Amino acid sequence: MPLYIPLRELQRGGISWESLAASLGLAGSAPDAFRCAARAGLVALLLDGLDEVAGRYDPNVVSEVIQLLQKTIATPHARIALSGRTTEAFLLDKEKSLQIGLELPDVESRDFKRYAETVTNIIVPEWPRIASRLPDASYDSLTLGDEPPSESERNAIVTWIQRVFSEFGKDRSLFFVQSLACLARTHQLSGNRPLVINSNVNTDVSIYDICLLAASLACCREQDKIEAIARDKFDASRQLKLLTYFALLASADANLSLRLSRPNAAAQSVFDIDPVNENEEFTAVLRQMQKHALLFASRDGLTTGDWKPAFLSDWIRSVLLVRAWQSETDGLGGASRETLERVVLQARRAGLAFGSIFPDLPIEERTATLAELSVKLASAANEGSPEACANYWHLIVGAKDQDRSTVQARPANIVDLTDLSELEVEGLQLDEHFSANLAFFVASKFTSCSIAGATFSSCDFSGAIFSGCTLTNVCFAHCDGPLFFVDCDFFGCSFEDLRTSHLPAVLFVNCTFNGGKISQNSHPSSPSAYGSAIEFYDCITTSSPAEFLCGEWLGIDVNQVDGLIHAEDRTRGSPAEECLRRLLRPFFPSRVGSRGEIQARRYIRLSAIGRGVFPNGSPDSSRLQEALLSVGFTPGGRSDHLYAPWSGVAGASEAGFALRNEMIAFIRTGKRSPKIDSLLQRIDRDSEW
Repeated sequence: MPLYIPLRELQRGGISWESLAASLGLAGSAPDAFRCAARAGLVALLLDGLDEVAGRYDPNVVSEVIQLLQKTIATPHARIALSGRTTEAFLLDKEKSLQIGLELPDVESRDFKRYAETVTNIIVPEWPRIASRLPDASYDSLTLGDEPPSESERNAIVTWIQRVFSEFGKDRSLFFVQSLACLARTHQLSGNRPLVINSNVNTDVSIYDICLLAASLACCREQDKIEAIARDKFDASRQLKLLTYFALLASADANLSLRLSRPNAAAQSVFDIDPVNENEEFTAVLRQMQKHALLFASRDGLTTGDWKPAFLSDWIRSVLLVRAWQSETDGLGGASRETLERVVLQARRAGLAFGSIFPDLPIEERTATLAELSVKLASAANEGSPEACANYWHLIVGAKDQDRSTVQARPANIVDLTDLSELEVEGLQLDEHFSANLAFFVASKFTSCSIAGATFSSCDFSGAIFSGCTLTNVCFAHCDGPLFFVDCDFFGCSFEDLRTSHLPAVLFVNCTFNGGKISQNSHPSSPSAYGSAIEFYDCITTSSPAEFLCGEWLGIDVNQVDGLIHAEDRTRGSPAEECLRRLLRPFFPSRVGSRGEIQARRYIRLSAIGRGVFPNGSPDSSRLQEALLSVGFTPGGRSDHLYAPWSGVAGASEAGFALRNEMIAFIRTGKRSPKIDSLLQRIDRDSEW
């Protein structure tokens, strides 16, 4: 027999089997009988809310509950189900428990549509009432009214959520589905039905709005859950203000965090509570914040009574960093505006804030913000801050093409120990200011970039991939790999004594070498490793391999190099075929570590079209874009991006997936379908060869 036990209802005090039974109204000898029934498997215990034991979050109390169940009723016959967040799952012994995570269904599935329908049907009718509780007065200018949504309007909202969730649902959570539903309803009620719901153009929908609304909706939910004595003080506006401060505290380095108030003191200030005369209210607020839907609390290494806030979602933390920069936060947590700005500029793990959210602000705010940020970030980087340097380059990479002209300042070079791991650079022109020593580019991706005059020494490029790039006079010296170069052109570049945990240290696929040198005079890996330091796959060189390959640890015969031939000996396809392959490559980059295996991307930046070395006489970038538009590609969605026919924005039709497969076959084998032929004919028509 299943028995539901809400752990939130436990009385505060010590955790015991008697207190657990008492929450069900059992007393006297009944708890012993109850325990025997549970141990025998006659009663299945469903304990809900491990993160809310006795109405608060305390890792020690959570551990006590788990230990109590293990010692008291855990037998081979017992059936115990615990619900909680992923943070509580870490406290369970994986060998003694079955852990099941509940996640949103795949966006393309019927289950996701049903979930979106359920959420929409519940929250959309309530949206005008909920909007009045939100901070920042974001919706005061709109007349939302009380008009209930019609069935066709609800269906349109669900369809739109399905279409854009892959791009804008930054966390696969209830709050982001709710956020999209409410934004869609807002546009419906403000008269923009065709703009948002029935069009591929997502105008006026920004990542900032979506993430901030998701956080605000979570705050409304928490206000409904807090004890009644503190509910009036615990409004969404004050919660969001404190969460903004917590985002700063969670992102600050060790030195800057010393200049910020502790969480309890910040909560006292934001909620304007006297902890002496309003102790019950203060205790309720702290307990609710510690188990907030957006947070998890840690006490590791802290004194008794103190705690450290951390965010379950980096997207929410990042949007609050942007909010801290945009809003008046002077005096928040007792810190000056100068200190708070410094925390944002030098924020750790802030790539999402600077690379995605700041560049997506509305145009009236974005231009001035990016110009100010770039100046202050460059200044902090030149003072030696690796975090500010990383945030600067995330900002540059994420900025829209037309906005980069507003960015005038830049660091002299990449600061030592700057971490640009997993950075995705597309269509940029980089020069000697991108030079680095002792920096990290682990699993970073460079697509259709032009890099000239940069020197990388003792940098970690493990798993980094360069695709469709042109590199001129670039030097990689004593760097860690493996590195991967696909469809790249090298002019006077050098590679010196690379290192790697497994060979080869660098792999070149379909690359062209014009001069330069590759030398390996030290062992590239462990003494027991066997293999070539360098490998080539379908590459060409304009000079003899023996002229630019040297070093006793190359592990190859320079007079006969597999996968590398002289340019005069290679049989090429037509200029149109070469042009089309170059054009499609940004959509089909090679997988890291593969020798020809490719993957399909749903969209690329428009600036990536036409970048790299194309055959002489190739059409310009605007003509190449028109060629792709003719077969179903679309600029709908985020500005400055081009979406493929197999993306959700373009409809993800069967014809779109068929075209994807045809393009992959063409890149791999040269096989030509009717649509590939039409693209080649169009390129031939617009070319000057």
